[in-house]
Amino acid sequence: MRILIFGAGTIGLSYAWLLSDKHDVSVYVRPEKQENAYETYSISAQDLRKEKVMLLNSVLI
Repeated sequence: MRILIFGAGTIGLSYAWLLSDKHDVSVYVRPEKQENAYETYSISAQDLRKEKVMLLNSVLI
């Protein structure tokens, strides 16, 4: 499935990373925000179902 996510903030990149394993994901960033879209974000998330912490690294190119 092809998925388009609007916004490259914490939530948008988290969903993009999680969905990209099984889907073709693209992230749309408004033209006035694109200069900030080339940063690397590290997100620490805890999966309470499995009681472990995973580090999500997302890079938008």
